[in-house]
Amino acid sequence: MRLWSWARDADCRTACIGVLKLLLRLGNADLMVQDSCMAKPALDLTALTPDEKLELIDDLWGSLKPEDFEITGEQQAELDRRLDRLDREGPAGTPWEAVRAKMSPSGS
Repeated sequence: MRLWSWARDADCRTACIGVLKLLLRLGNADLMVQDSCMAKPALDLTALTPDEKLELIDDLWGSLKPEDFEITGEQQAELDRRLDRLDREGPAGTPWEAVRAKMSPSGS
C-alpha cells in the first residue's frame, strides 16, 4: 500500500510525515515499493500541501551531513581558492538597500 494512498485528510498526512521523519532519523532510506514491476516512490508528493512539501524538504536537507558528499580534488581546490579570496578581500556583494532601490519604480 502506498504511504499516502490512505492519507486523505491533514491528520493522516501529518502522521505520515511523522513516520517518514522517523524513518529518515533511523537511516532507513528504502522508501520504495514495487508497483507493476517498477519501483516508484512510496510517497505521492502531489497529495502534499505546499507547507508539507517545505517541511519535508527541510527535514531531508537537515538529515544530510557533510560526510555524505564526496568532492573531487578540483572542487576542493576551488573551495579553498574562494575561501582564500574571502579572507583577503572580505565579503563581496550589494547591500540590500541598494538592491531595493534598483527594484523600486523610481529607481532611487
